[in-house]
Amino acid sequence: MLFLAATLGFVAALAVAALLLRLGFPLPDAKGRSQSVDGLRGLLACAVAIHHMVIWFGLATGRGWTAPESPLLNQFGAGSVALFLMVTGWLIWPKLVRGMSGKDWVLLYVGRALRILPMVALALGAVIVLAWVKSGVALKADQPPGLLLWLFGLDLPPIGGVRDAARINASVFWYLGQEWFFCVVIVPLLALVLWAGKRLATPALLLAPLLLCAWAVSIAFPLSGEGYFVWASPYAFRLFLPVLLSGMMIAALLKMERLNGLIGHPVFGWASLALFLGTISLARFPYGWALPGLIPFLLCVASGKHYGAVLSARPVVLLGNLSFSIYVMHPELLYALFGFDGTVRGMLAGLPAVVTVPVVMVAVALLAALIHHLIERPSLVFAGRVRSAIEGVGVRPRVGHSADSSAGSP
Repeated sequence: MLFLAATLGFVAALAVAALLLRLGFPLPDAKGRSQSVDGLRGLLACAVAIHHMVIWFGLATGRGWTAPESPLLNQFGAGSVALFLMVTGWLIWPKLVRGMSGKDWVLLYVGRALRILPMVALALGAVIVLAWVKSGVALKADQPPGLLLWLFGLDLPPIGGVRDAARINASVFWYLGQEWFFCVVIVPLLALVLWAGKRLATPALLLAPLLLCAWAVSIAFPLSGEGYFVWASPYAFRLFLPVLLSGMMIAALLKMERLNGLIGHPVFGWASLALFLGTISLARFPYGWALPGLIPFLLCVASGKHYGAVLSARPVVLLGNLSFSIYVMHPELLYALFGFDGTVRGMLAGLPAVVTVPVVMVAVALLAALIHHLIERPSLVFAGRVRSAIEGVGVRPRVGHSADSSAGSP
């Protein structure tokens, strides 16, 4: 029943996207973008929302706030976020190979801050309001400093009178905290490695042993009683580092012309899809031994040579452009619907999942479109102006694989 409900949830979100396109909702210029990757991001964001809906259903039936027992439904959350992180690595790798000048580093961090923080601040505001409605207390005197941990995804301390305020956000900010850690700590270290080793080997050959070592460490030293948040579990990054490096390796492999024939072959595309579906159907998490099952699939998607009929369809691409709004705002909507005793929760609880999931996904998609139009898109326009201003300022080159790189940010 839940699998049928999940399928209908995807259909409902796509139907909303198709309707929005008919009403004139704009798509960004496709120039310089991978529409297949954009489309994948939209489906992944919807999968995360459905994953959290299943958790709410479990709470309502007495299972508690716990991950779904089904490997596939759990991978809707964990696997989707892993693919998001792999896409981040795929985006950053070409910049590292070109070499990062001082201006490039400024663009990287300013670009990510302007891309992420406005939406996170909006979601945090919604969390504060919901905590206030739930407990009657908006913020206690000692809580404002903890909001900075929320803002950067480092930890999610209590808000107002709600000790488990992380549930309002479904703890989705952990991913943003890990991404900040990688951008601030790991990416500069990788740039240093590429710069120091540029006379010894190609960037791809330097990356390969790092990926293998990180993957081996993640298997040998799995998380044991640790959370995903950087502030509380500073060494949890060992689980996610091979995921990020895998995305970078995908970008490196796509630059190897001798592999074009193999990657573009239909058999490789179908085999990669079968391996991916088998992995997410049998393994509950995408880390460790399961990680290789995801890499060929994303390699095919990023190549643009496979699955385009689905991932490049206009409604799917629109969901991709709404994906960040879906990701950061759906938990608050779900909490507003399921987290309070009342008529709405009673009505939704009385409906079968095959009705509830698509109805809620319609609300998720519409809310994401509204937030994207009012908040996210204007912030992206502002970010573009800031980047243009920075590009006009000369900054001396620093560390990188070469000193004559062009500016850019993911």
